[in-house]
Amino acid sequence: MQSESRGFRGFPFGMPSGWFRVAYSHDLEAGGIETLEYFGREMVLFRTATGRPGLLDAYCAHLGAHLGSGGHVEGEALACPFHGWRWTPEGSCSAIPYCERIPTTARTRSWPVSERCGMIFAWYDSEGRAPFLDPPEIPRWGEPGWTRDWTARPATQVAAHPQDVGENGVDAPHLAHLHGMQAVRLAVDFEGPRFHWLIEGNYEFDGDHFQLRIDGINHGLGFSVFERSGKRDTVACVSITPVREGCTEVQIAAIAEGDGDMTDELDELDDFLGPDVPIFQRKIYRADPILCENDGHVAEFRRWARQFYPAVPRPQDSGRRAVVATS
Repeated sequence: MQSESRGFRGFPFGMPSGWFRVAYSHDLEAGGIETLEYFGREMVLFRTATGRPGLLDAYCAHLGAHLGSGGHVEGEALACPFHGWRWTPEGSCSAIPYCERIPTTARTRSWPVSERCGMIFAWYDSEGRAPFLDPPEIPRWGEPGWTRDWTARPATQVAAHPQDVGENGVDAPHLAHLHGMQAVRLAVDFEGPRFHWLIEGNYEFDGDHFQLRIDGINHGLGFSVFERSGKRDTVACVSITPVREGCTEVQIAAIAEGDGDMTDELDELDDFLGPDVPIFQRKIYRADPILCENDGHVAEFRRWARQFYPAVPRPQDSGRRAVVATS
């Protein structure tokens, strides 16, 4: 009998380890504070006076006040609204206003963060391991002649595991069946904690027929970036961030060559990616699916994905495995 699960329930390995986008740089000014819910808990993101981002557990380790409700930035630390204890981005207590002596145990949970290419990424690992892969790099960011900041559509929360969303990108048959592409060619190249993918095919949008080419890289299970040609050359990112058990946040953002409004480019991306959302909202996870010979890259993806779960030994080989499928 095949095993079934909805959302994260019954998923074999829990939440994956990796770098996940939690904010855009332009949304967090120096001294800014934002309460977030990711990885099954409330957190507070803040930026110090010199511009460093920090991500801490939302509740003060002293007496449990919510740091995002009345807390404020003091220099290079976040001050609790209740007693003023100051917490650094690394989670250590740097000062207590009414006591010179800081307890040696005065620490709160913090998450490693990396800010690059106009985004803030947080590292998550259920066992607290240090990052074992680099944060994502994004092509074209900051290049002359490209838009200077991300334009994003509102985030969508789906009842799917991050691995479900990532697996969608290597599923060649669904591109024709669900997205209406014809003469589809999908090439997938797995290497270490990333995989490169290339989609080519005939596509129709807003009455226009054209040859679509998308060249992308997935960085772990949390972030996908791809270049595509169209009315304007575009770089798009899909953030796949676990919110809690049974809920994953998916958001599309893009930059483009030239100036001007990004509505057309984002409409086209929504048209291409949008049909997947209703599927994610209702699908279940099959731990032991029935696969045909042209589904081989799905099985390969699942073997690759095991490296992001603490309970499963990471692959020891660093060899490259490539799969090419057409439909």
